[in-house]
Amino acid sequence: MGLHGKGAYARRSHGYGLGSFSLVFRGGETNIRYMGPAYLNDWIEIRVTVGDHNNSKGYAKFNYRFINKATGQLLAQGHAIIFFCDAKRGKRTPIVKEFIKLL
Repeated sequence: MGLHGKGAYARRSHGYGLGSFSLVFRGGETNIRYMGPAYLNDWIEIRVTVGDHNNSKGYAKFNYRFINKATGQLLAQGHAIIFFCDAKRGKRTPIVKEFIKLL
């Protein structure tokens, strides 16, 4: 199963691959806390920040906040921890330099 095009994304049974890096990302933990409702036609802003990450251990934590643009109300917040794995071996790998630049 190959990826096509530089930076192409492909859905796999074990994660998402980023073609130019030959990696898959595995979800290690996901947490979300709902705090208020969202309705059809609401404009929702999703703010993502990088929390804890360890380059050599190959993981990163992303924090999420969902905010109603019109009212400023915090609707939900949570986090996800992902692990970086070598696509060919299926084993955890350090975060590649190209991805670290994005952090």
